[in-house]
Amino acid sequence: MKKIILATFLTIFVLSNVVWAKDITTVEKKTVEKNVLIAVDSSNFKNTVISKIIKNLEKEAVVKTVPLTKLLKEDPSNYQAIVLTNTCWAGNVNGTVKVFLKKLSDQDKKKVIVFTSAGGEDWSPSGLGCDCVTSASTMSKTDSIAETISLKVRKILK
Repeated sequence: MKKIILATFLTIFVLSNVVWAKDITTVEKKTVEKNVLIAVDSSNFKNTVISKIIKNLEKEAVVKTVPLTKLLKEDPSNYQAIVLTNTCWAGNVNGTVKVFLKKLSDQDKKKVIVFTSAGGEDWSPSGLGCDCVTSASTMSKTDSIAETISLKVRKILK
């Protein structure tokens, strides 16, 4: 009888410690959350890509989206990765994107990806000091573009 009581007590003790350890892991995960900022210059194409990026990253990061017009109000030090959407107009980068990038150090620019929709995929912004992904606004390519950007964000978050 004593052996049964002792075995029951030990089982309860072990199980309670397993649950406790699981709770600690959950708390540790929350303290190391990664924050991703996505500044959106809306179009049907870009909104579709961004929605897929958010879905891809939802389990590993907190993703905040803001309109591109509100980008300059954001503190880049609050984010481990930043995705800026951009539209190529006459071969130029959006003015807000340029201003935002100019205020970043070279080190901070390493956490930025500029996602540009352009007339073709052969154009890419140059001299920005950050990673760039360019695509024509082709809806059939939204999955592959979202996956490419998501992989780049994951690499930054590591």
